[in-house]
Amino acid sequence: MPDADIPSELILEQLEEEEEQTNRFDPYIGNLLVSSVQQTTVDSASGLIAFPMGEAMNELNVSSLKISRQKGVTINPVANNSRLFQTPIQQLVSTTLGRDHALAARTYDCIDFLRLKQTNPKSGWDVEGVSKLVRADTHGQEVVDMKLRSEQAFLVNELGSLYSKRPFDTKSEISRMSDSTPDSSRKDLSFWRLAFDLDPNSGYLASSDDVSIFDVRAQSSASRLFELKSERDFLTCVEDCTSDGIVRLCSTSRLYWLDRRKLQTPLLSVRHYRRFDRCLSIKTLGGTSTFLTSRKNNLVSIYDVSHSEDELLHMRNEPFGVLARFQDADHAGENFLSSPFHPEASHAILLKLSTRGSISGCPIMSNETENEVQVTVTYTDALRSLESRSWEPSEGLLLERDHTVLNMFPAYDAIFRQYNETREQVEEEEASQVYDLLDQIPVYFQKKDAIPEHPLTTYDVAFRAGDEPEDPSRSDFLTGSVLNSLRGYRALKQGRLNPASLSSQVPWHVNLNSTMAILEEGASGDLEQAEEPFTEFNLKDDDTRTPQSLRLEKRYREQLEMDLRLSRDVFSAQGFAKAKEVDHTLETMTEALSLGDSPPDVEFGFLRPTPRKATDDESNDDNRGLELGLGVKLLLKDWELGADVEDYAYWDPYSTTDTPQPPKTQPVAVAPQILPPTAAPPQLLTQKDQRFTQNGPPALKKSESQTIAATSQPQTQSQELDSIKSRLQTTKTAVSIPKLAAMVYREEGIMGFYRGLWIPLMTISFVRAASFTIYSRTKEYFAYHDILYKNRLIDVALTGGISGAMSGALISFGSAPFELVKVRRQLEYSIAAAKGITLRKPPGTMDAVREIYRINGLRGLYIGFPLHFIRDTSGTALYFLEYDGMRHLLGRNRLGEQGETPPWLPIHHSLVPFVCGSLSGVTSWAIIYPLDVVKTKVQQRALAGERYRGPFETLHRLLRGASL
Repeated sequence: MPDADIPSELILEQLEEEEEQTNRFDPYIGNLLVSSVQQTTVDSASGLIAFPMGEAMNELNVSSLKISRQKGVTINPVANNSRLFQTPIQQLVSTTLGRDHALAARTYDCIDFLRLKQTNPKSGWDVEGVSKLVRADTHGQEVVDMKLRSEQAFLVNELGSLYSKRPFDTKSEISRMSDSTPDSSRKDLSFWRLAFDLDPNSGYLASSDDVSIFDVRAQSSASRLFELKSERDFLTCVEDCTSDGIVRLCSTSRLYWLDRRKLQTPLLSVRHYRRFDRCLSIKTLGGTSTFLTSRKNNLVSIYDVSHSEDELLHMRNEPFGVLARFQDADHAGENFLSSPFHPEASHAILLKLSTRGSISGCPIMSNETENEVQVTVTYTDALRSLESRSWEPSEGLLLERDHTVLNMFPAYDAIFRQYNETREQVEEEEASQVYDLLDQIPVYFQKKDAIPEHPLTTYDVAFRAGDEPEDPSRSDFLTGSVLNSLRGYRALKQGRLNPASLSSQVPWHVNLNSTMAILEEGASGDLEQAEEPFTEFNLKDDDTRTPQSLRLEKRYREQLEMDLRLSRDVFSAQGFAKAKEVDHTLETMTEALSLGDSPPDVEFGFLRPTPRKATDDESNDDNRGLELGLGVKLLLKDWELGADVEDYAYWDPYSTTDTPQPPKTQPVAVAPQILPPTAAPPQLLTQKDQRFTQNGPPALKKSESQTIAATSQPQTQSQELDSIKSRLQTTKTAVSIPKLAAMVYREEGIMGFYRGLWIPLMTISFVRAASFTIYSRTKEYFAYHDILYKNRLIDVALTGGISGAMSGALISFGSAPFELVKVRRQLEYSIAAAKGITLRKPPGTMDAVREIYRINGLRGLYIGFPLHFIRDTSGTALYFLEYDGMRHLLGRNRLGEQGETPPWLPIHHSLVPFVCGSLSGVTSWAIIYPLDVVKTKVQQRALAGERYRGPFETLHRLLRGASL
């Protein structure tokens, strides 16, 4: 087959389209294959089989059916239709009607009720149209399901409204029994199915999510009794209640057995492990055997469930499946046919109608059945002529089709069956090649004409050292080698494929064990010492497994071990060159422009090249970095991965123009290029965006500091801890508090701890005063109206909690913008780094406010407000709930006066507020601290212009330990 590169997006779209077509479900399509049988004598019975035929499936075929005790089942199909409809048939329903048979055919435009009589067995069936229903009779809504019981018909439309009619009584009118309760939460609003109860006046109505019971005598809505719990599960079928009082349901994931007296709780629920399929249906024979089938495949699952002597429902045997041998997989209808002269649970004939109009049958019998029920099909001359008729098109566009039928069986047979059967013989023939290859591998790199330009693994060396394979692939790793054999595995176990024989011949070699351990846990274990590695991946060992399956499993496990061991060592025939010496002029300039300590060595990721030692006398220093130039180290040190090169510009430090100098707190990266003596000096990398080059906030004047309220002093003292807290909440790697504080001091100076201090200094007095005012007024309101004013712990705590919640909620509307600006000021450097910007000097407070307003407008000042509102409301409520509750326990009365402390805590009464406040503050913050972390992270990402992550996604990534 030709090689072709197909985009993965195209393949994915095709697979999604095919899956959508496969899972498409039409709730209006019902069963299109029905039968009706009546026992006429002691040893015989007769009936009919009805199904649609024709290209448009709008022709009704009614064929005769006879069942005899001695001869079994005889089907007499006919070639002609018994009735022609204007539109395709959607559903057929049949029942007996005295000595005659009744049939209801639902098409796209109406429902026809037919009476079928057979006056002469040789002349076929007389079809008489009795009555008809149109869409107007069901209030303009289409019928989705119908049932016949004797002379009465029940129908349900697409809105769930129930109707009844006596169609064989010409004077009978259709009556509306009930309407389903509208429920937009149902997964499929058009899916409805009907089933009968033992009581002739009641039945069951199933939607996609629940089952209701209705009563013919009561003109009221059906009562919902059973509901599915899973949001991804759909009901597909409800079966008529059997004589044992059991109602059986089928969904896309489970089968349910319900007691008709109590439908709310299933007696038994079994998961069927079928793939998602809304065409599943069930049929119970003999009250014990339940058959699960689908119109989309030929698998039949059988469940043996019945009552035992203890009157409990039991599953007597494990469920098992039978793959019926039908020619087609998709079917339009199915029907279970059984002989009335044999036990119903012992046998069944499954008939299926294909989408092309053909009927196939498959007998299903239990082990207790002695004689198989014979099935005979009588063919007439008209039927034979119909089968022999050519269906090739004689005119139209179909003649222009060009197609090719390709039988892929020989290819699959050669790959999967013949290959395994002839593998041992092929390995015997290639034995000499294996031994020759083992001799060629150690001397591969000694051949001058075989030295490659790129690194090779041990398997690559083995592949190149041997003969060219007969069927080469585009990629070497897809082509098998003679080493992929039992002799090759033995050579590996004997140590004849040791990579040490190759590593001594090449200047560079690396072992990927550590990398494989990172990528896949357990992939780099000691495979040499393990006697049989990967046995934990074996299939379940039971009696059903064949010896051939066990041999193949062991063989593939050995091949996996060989592939991993031969691919973990990488060799390069050409060493890695060391960095060239840097020009003295450029080195001098770099050292002059580099402030602070020398930059660290370049850090590598998974693959770390190791220079080969020149002599054995060199010191054993495997962790040293490559000898790269100072300029290269500086550039790689300051460069942010993923930063856009367009955000940087070159600036000449020796220019005479008035260009701002770079800060002295950050090393400057120099372009690592060697210049001739007459060339211009190197240029520095700085940001184009000059918004963050303004001066920082000015120092506090003495007159201003004297006007700060006394409440600002604790905030000033705790500002350092709050600044470190914000950085800890947004850091991507774990770091200790002392180390983080040292990093802040080294990178931002002492002012880095007090950045954003103006915000709490200006707002703390107002916030504290307003908060306690609202809190006190709310408690006074409760006391005045005698709400929760009893001298009980619960009343005191609830009053404090509600008052605190009111205080926190109202204050949050005013404090949210100040809190956001404070976070912005504290995280200036991390926000700038996320944008790919290196700050020379952080902006002032007003600059930060203007920047937020410029990008997001006035709403930008309320970024993360829902989380801020919840944090302040719940935090203040928890604080005052605990505070007032503990003050009550420690002796404070309803008037607020402190009494004697209880004997179990003998402390001075002046220490009570301190103890209660401390404990309340610690516990309330401990509870709401995760919410504060999520709030800070959400605000940081929004201020940095990164992709929005909601609170739940942020919390999920926190719990999972992902990078934020």
